[in-house]
Amino acid sequence: MKILYTITGLSMGGAETITVNLARCMQQFGHIVHIMYLSGEQIVNVPDEISVHGLHMRKTPLGLIKTLRKAKRIVQKFRPEIVHANMFHAIVFSRLLRLFVKIPHLICTEHSNNYHGKTRLILEHCTDFLSDLNTNVSQTATDYFVTSGVFSQKKSIAMYNGIDMNRFFKNRNTILRQQLKLADNDFVFINVSRFNKAKDHKTLIDAFYIVHQKKQNTKLICVGDGELRTEIQILVESLKLSDWVIFAGIQQNLHDYYNASDCFVLSSAYEGFGLVLVEAMACELPVISTDCGGTKEIIANKNDLIPIKNPELLADKMLEVMNYTAEQKEIIGRENRTAVEKFDLNKITEKWEKLYKEKLV
Repeated sequence: MKILYTITGLSMGGAETITVNLARCMQQFGHIVHIMYLSGEQIVNVPDEISVHGLHMRKTPLGLIKTLRKAKRIVQKFRPEIVHANMFHAIVFSRLLRLFVKIPHLICTEHSNNYHGKTRLILEHCTDFLSDLNTNVSQTATDYFVTSGVFSQKKSIAMYNGIDMNRFFKNRNTILRQQLKLADNDFVFINVSRFNKAKDHKTLIDAFYIVHQKKQNTKLICVGDGELRTEIQILVESLKLSDWVIFAGIQQNLHDYYNASDCFVLSSAYEGFGLVLVEAMACELPVISTDCGGTKEIIANKNDLIPIKNPELLADKMLEVMNYTAEQKEIIGRENRTAVEKFDLNKITEKWEKLYKEKLV
């Protein structure tokens, strides 16, 4: 098959990483794969065997027209059998593109359980007739988009994200702990996410403040970047937590950071799936998450799900995890690894490949 993945951008983020990983696996499965992104810098690494087309679209009506023309030429030359669009802007763009160039089959995937405003809802709803299939990354998110009228029920399904289980595994990283100047008796919480409204870092910092008042040997690593990072850093400084909160920025070696930590905490206000939870669980970490959407489809133990925007309850759970015995942590770690084996990237890719082939019949 010839497959073209379209996406809003290729910066460092969950949806971007997922799309590139799926494209890489499809290429390894023997398919011819290209990626086309609308704007921004390419930060996510893409294998050399996959052609990448940056459209550098300007956010103006004229910019849209020029970019549609550029994309039309790419599609005409490549002649993909499947176009798989990811994220809102790429979805609407790919649907509009279909008005000007032949696209045999168009699949559209959202990566969230929030459509971010009425304008987006209307645009996605009104262009829905141009897609052949709509998917979202959890059943919770899919149901929400159908109920809200974003997706039509008759052509919408849930398709989970996947990770490379051979890359994420338990391997206690003492070297990185030394580099980060973490003491042997430090209990380290970690959060991996973009600094934006959805991830609600304020609740995380407020919860950590409560924890740190009771347990001084605690550290928090925040991996990622985003538009609200400076605001959260100011909050950390105001709470006099600067010596105990580490802003690690964007990191490619997430496996090392998970293994340098003792517990993963996700504080999101809404989340389509929560791939970082899967990664942390594959590394056999205890995990805590807010009950913010698709996370309930990952975490089997509902006691590890906390109501959103409740730093007090989140802090209570963080303190509870700190009191786990070594044996309890070992058991939880093994159970977490087993629980996420169904999200192995090869298994997920096989499901996508089957779906693509069904569209070609």
